[in-house]
Amino acid sequence: MNLYLVERTDHVNWDEYSAMIVAAPTEEAACAILPSELGWTGELLSEGDVEEVTLEATLLGTTHYPEGEVLYTDYLYG
Repeated sequence: MNLYLVERTDHVNWDEYSAMIVAAPTEEAACAILPSELGWTGELLSEGDVEEVTLEATLLGTTHYPEGEVLYTDYLYG
């Protein structure tokens, strides 16, 4: 399993997540993982809605953690 740093490349407001470190097999899978149950912006979304955020994933190495495990999040408290 790979370890990725996933960072938002769009504008990040207060009370939103800006980055996370996750275990995932691919860059695409890493970007599909959410930092929390409320997503990146903390807004409640209806089923089928998608948050308008842009992400970039950087491979950090490998890990023993299972796929989907979020090891760290960066949240901008405001």
